[in-house]
Amino acid sequence: HMNTKTKTASIRLYNDKVHSQKEVMLMLMKLLGHGPDQAMQCIVIIETKGSYTVREDVDPTIAFDLIGAMDLAGYKAELEFN
Repeated sequence: HMNTKTKTASIRLYNDKVHSQKEVMLMLMKLLGHGPDQAMQCIVIIETKGSYTVREDVDPTIAFDLIGAMDLAGYKAELEFN
């Protein structure tokens, strides 16, 4: 019988010219539970590459809520299903 893996989601955050590094850092810490160093690493990659997967292996229901909160705060983020 087949081993069915539960679908999970990843959250990709895109660079924008609207939010300061401090705002992005606080959002990542508040919404995703990142520590300051982890948040800063994400920001550096986003600014360099244009986007970055800031959270992986999230339950899709939770991921939708997180994306909604990010969207309301004016961030460009999208879900990727694994």
